[in-house]
Amino acid sequence: MVDVVLDKKEVAQIWEKLLETHQKDIQPNRALVETILKEEVVFLIFNLEHL
Repeated sequence: MVDVVLDKKEVAQIWEKLLETHQKDIQPNRALVETILKEEVVFLIFNLEHL
């Protein structure tokens, strides 16, 4: 098992860049869209649990 330390600000910036990059895709990649939606749900749940 590997421990990974993530900087929340850096992750948010990378995630935003990814979304911006693919926002104008004419034919979005289905797997990418599914991943984005799943990650957004996980992010929302995580934040709600830590209120």
